[in-house]
Amino acid sequence: MANQPIKSDKVVKSSIIIGVLIISLSVAYYFVVFLPQKEKLEIQQQIREKEEKIAIEEIVKKEAAIKEIQPSERALKAVAYALGSASKTQLNEFTEKFGNGTNDKYVAMRNMALSLDQKPEMLADLENLIEKGKNVQQSDTQLNPTVNIQQPSFPKSCTTNTIGSYTYTNCY
Repeated sequence: MANQPIKSDKVVKSSIIIGVLIISLSVAYYFVVFLPQKEKLEIQQQIREKEEKIAIEEIVKKEAAIKEIQPSERALKAVAYALGSASKTQLNEFTEKFGNGTNDKYVAMRNMALSLDQKPEMLADLENLIEKGKNVQQSDTQLNPTVNIQQPSFPKSCTTNTIGSYTYTNCY
């Protein structure tokens, strides 16, 4: 019987040693593997957040720059006059082409005027076509005075307000 307590003491000692080894390995894993990985992930997350913040700031700057670019009055008048005599189908096609998916004819007119400002020869060609059209309309009117030709009405008065870095123009 004296042998049995010695075996149970050995079993208890072995269990304690195994338990201490498991706990020490767990602590070692925590400090050696888990914490460095966690810190690495946090650093990567911070880098990602900084990159996203920079990307968002760049987008905001680009949008602000786009808002600041305004077409010339000359180009806007040419586009407005050209669209004044367009059919509904032509107007829809124009809006699809220059509206950037907004289906807004005013955005399309602005975009077309901006593109005409970038290509002055196209603006001059459009103005020449408009003048030729006016001359043809005048000669038609002289031949047949009962024809009533509607010309687009342009704004008679415009006001410009600046709030912060944004400029708003109202025409009526």
